[in-house]
Amino acid sequence: MTSNSDLTIYLVEKTDVDTLETVLENKNLRWVYAERVTESLFTTVDTLPPLARWQHGRAFGPTMEVDWWREGIPGQETYRLRLLTEQPTLPDGAPWQRVKTALSWKALPDLDLAEGQIRLAGKRPDTKADPVWLEARLPRPLHYPNVGGLSSPEKVALRVRCYRDQDGVVWMRMLCLEPSWKERDAQHGN
Repeated sequence: MTSNSDLTIYLVEKTDVDTLETVLENKNLRWVYAERVTESLFTTVDTLPPLARWQHGRAFGPTMEVDWWREGIPGQETYRLRLLTEQPTLPDGAPWQRVKTALSWKALPDLDLAEGQIRLAGKRPDTKADPVWLEARLPRPLHYPNVGGLSSPEKVALRVRCYRDQDGVVWMRMLCLEPSWKERDAQHGN
């Protein structure tokens, strides 16, 4: 389902980990992409390892995406947050400041593939007990869950929504992990 609403961007500078944890409790944030120098992962918000472990992350759901960057020296870290949303309701717990700009970013119309999928094509790690797959084509290993009990990792996709200005696509907001359209069509005989 595509919207033709404007994308609005909000920022919070130099906040603490407690504020970030409060923001991530928002019910519209279901999935997380997190990274550090040695690894990256997709997981659900409720199963994310401690925030102090990750240098950067993106929590996302159908109506918003919250990105964070850890900055500073150990013991004195702060976090910079960015919210991408089409909704007027913002996550609680943070002093969001709207980015003022003369530009307007609209979701692409349906015919221009405003929503699309990025198919993942990982391999199962050697340990059969691990319910995740590993995508090794990226600069660091990317672990991601088996959504929907699928039989192979190529059947998992990241759904995104693209936004444009007068010059083309400028933002891509993550929406969810889901079975790929190809897999869904095969299950329904299409």
